Amino acid sequence: MKTPGGYRFTQEDRAAVIAAGKLQLENMDTFLSLEEMASSVLLHPKKLNEGFKLMHGMSSQEWVLEQKLQRGLELLKTTDQTLLQIGLEIGYGSLSSFSKAFKKRFNVTPSSVRK
Repeated sequence: MKTPGGYRFTQEDRAAVIAAGKLQLENMDTFLSLEEMASSVLLHPKKLNEGFKLMHGMSSQEWVLEQKLQRGLELLKTTDQTLLQIGLEIGYGSLSSFSKAFKKRFNVTPSSVRK
């Protein structure tokens, strides 16, 4: 199978994309760069990004952001952690950056989810 960018995409490549995603989920408090994820699974960064697009319908960066914000939403609904604690746990350096990304994705503020 070939990716939209023309890369040949094998089962091993598919497994590498899954492993890269798992690595990011295990390190939720940091944003790993595409290059860091790619080197950890021995794929070229462009091929890894094409793999994310093929498998998830979005770039690796979009996928990582979505996973982090979904985790933030889950924590808002299931824990008593402060908004800042949740933002830091999912890799945002400040409450304002977490709130801005959350509102952009879900069209509501994190604090309104808590009400």
